[in-house]
Amino acid sequence: MLALGRSLKEDPAGQFVALQTCRKIATEAGAVATGLAAVDLLEQSFEFDGLRERAELLNGSLGQALSETENERVLRAAAPLFRAAMQAEVCDAAEQILAAALAAARRSGATKLTGELAAARKELTAARKAWAAVENHIDTLQTTPNHPAANQEVGAYYCFVKQRWDDGLPLLARSENLQFVAVAKLEADRPQTPDQQRVVGDAWWQLAETRHEHRFAMRSRAAYWYRQALPEPTSGLEKIKAETRIARAAANERIFAQ
Repeated sequence: MLALGRSLKEDPAGQFVALQTCRKIATEAGAVATGLAAVDLLEQSFEFDGLRERAELLNGSLGQALSETENERVLRAAAPLFRAAMQAEVCDAAEQILAAALAAARRSGATKLTGELAAARKELTAARKAWAAVENHIDTLQTTPNHPAANQEVGAYYCFVKQRWDDGLPLLARSENLQFVAVAKLEADRPQTPDQQRVVGDAWWQLAETRHEHRFAMRSRAAYWYRQALPEPTSGLEKIKAETRIARAAANERIFAQ
C-alpha cells in the first residue's frame, strides 16, 4: 500500500486514500516504520497534521507485540515528536507519544530508560501547568513589568517549554528564584572565553540536579555552553566533564529531553 501511494503522484485523491489506508493498517499491525513513512508522504503532498497523526500512530503501538526493531523505532521516533508536541503546545499528542515510549521502554526491559521517561512525564505535567497559567502572567507583566512571580512563570515558559531563550532569560533575571536570577545574569554577560562558558554550563547543570521540573531543558542548555567551550584547549578533567555531560544531555534528547 505504501508503494501504491508513492506511485500515485499524478492522482492526488488516490494517493491520499492509499497513504491514509496504509497508515491505518500500519497502526493496527504495529508496523511503526511503515506508518511513519506514510505520514511523511502525506505531509509532503497535502495540508496534513502530521504531528497528531504520528502521535496516534505511536499510541497505536500500545498493547502490540512489536518486534525488537519496531520497538526501537518507537523509542527513536518519540523524542523529536515529543519535543515538537511540546513546542506546539499540543498536550494530548505529547501524552500519546509519552505513553507509547514508556510502553516501549518497559517491553525492552530498560529500567533506566523508564525512569528517564517518568521524568519526562513530570516535565509534561509542569508544561501543562505553565500553558494554563502563562496567559494571566503575561497580562500581569503588561501592567507590572517587574513582578517577580510573573517574570519567573513567563520566563520559565519561554526558556524551558518554548526554547525561546533570548525572550525568556531577561524575565528569569527578574524572577523571585535567586538561582534563576544568578544563571540568567551569567548569560546576560555574554560569556566569550571557554572558562566563562564552562561556568555558565556548570551553573545550568547544577540547577538541573536540584530540580525535577524542566531538568532536561536545563541540561540541554548546559550542553550548549559546554559545546561552545570545547573547541578551545582545556584541561583533561574539564574536557572529560564537558564531554560526559554533553553525552548525557544528548541521551536525554534521544529519550525526551529539552
